[in-house]
Amino acid sequence: MLLETLLPGNVNTAARVLDAIPEVWPTDKEGVRAALCELHLDICELCPQAPEIRALAVKNLAQIMGKMVQKDELAAVPSTEKLDRLWKRLAAGELNPALWGAFVEASGTIMAIVLLKGEIGQDDFGRRVRSWGDMLGGELDMRDVSSRYLILTSMVITNQ
Repeated sequence: MLLETLLPGNVNTAARVLDAIPEVWPTDKEGVRAALCELHLDICELCPQAPEIRALAVKNLAQIMGKMVQKDELAAVPSTEKLDRLWKRLAAGELNPALWGAFVEASGTIMAIVLLKGEIGQDDFGRRVRSWGDMLGGELDMRDVSSRYLILTSMVITNQ
């Protein structure tokens, strides 16, 4: 895989490749969207020491999953287990401002998918919503307007 070769050693080239994916890879087919989700999840796993690359992958993943939710393609969206693994890796790893922003923005899509898929119990979902609210509330305490925009984006995606 080309990205496996690029990711460890050349962050700039890998970033250019990831930036180009939404422009050159057609996402008008469900199978392509599902494959791109898997690609972006793999990228997040392959490059724990490259937060810039993970930020782009998370951003692309959230956009694709958002389209899938809008098109009612929940069966093709990554499983709750895979999204949990991504969430835990992101929370445990190095978070630069770009990755934190992508994480906050994607969180709304992830929460919407977890709710819509119904793969977890009501108690677990309630715990997740409280945790997510705490994360967003902590982010709102920051005075940065861009952080507030990310939270609003996250919440709008969840309410669609």
